Amino acid sequence: MTSTLEVKLRGIFLTDNLPENLTNPVGDIFSKVVSAVTNFFLSLTGLFNQEFPPEKRDDQLKSLIDVARPYFLPIAVVFLIMFLCYGRLLFSFILSILKPVNLLTSYKLDR
Repeated sequence: MTSTLEVKLRGIFLTDNLPENLTNPVGDIFSKVVSAVTNFFLSLTGLFNQEFPPEKRDDQLKSLIDVARPYFLPIAVVFLIMFLCYGRLLFSFILSILKPVNLLTSYKLDR
């Protein structure tokens, strides 16, 4: 005799080893995600090694830093100004979200 759950699941899973069939897709998806991330970083390191070969890497990176150095200071100043202007606003907004609201003390009657 079959239960109604087995009848509903008969087309989707094999009912004799139901817990194993429920965990296999999760493990399969996780292994595919890990494989994709690994392949992405391997291709990224391959591209880096292709653009900056190990025997010339030091000279190329030093020249790249020398070219980018004049832009570092103005960018740092702009980020500092933005943080000083908007950092306090952002910090107070985050604190207001994280702080629990007490309706009895936050509501005041003006008379």
